[in-house]
Amino acid sequence: MAVLEIPELVEQLRYDDAAIRRSENEVARAEEEQTRMQSIYAVAHVTYTRLAGVWTTQPGLISQEDLDVAHGKDQEANANVSAAKAALCGRSINGSQSEARKR
Repeated sequence: MAVLEIPELVEQLRYDDAAIRRSENEVARAEEEQTRMQSIYAVAHVTYTRLAGVWTTQPGLISQEDLDVAHGKDQEANANVSAAKAALCGRSINGSQSEARKR
């Protein structure tokens, strides 16, 4: 069976394959970042929850400032998780749209 190669199509196929690999790498990086942010949030949340519990049961043992700082870190970490999720969704959606356009 004879194979007919059209140079422009072969080049476009190579370009598309590279774009797909690039998109997959971006999604993998975004997933790793989300996992990292979730770990940071888990630690910050546990810290704040414990300090809040101590503050409630033994007032004066820790300062209000320590509790406020822990609460701020908890909220910041939660916001970072949300941002990482949004970035991942954006990359996944953009990757799906790119692949759909290629078909």
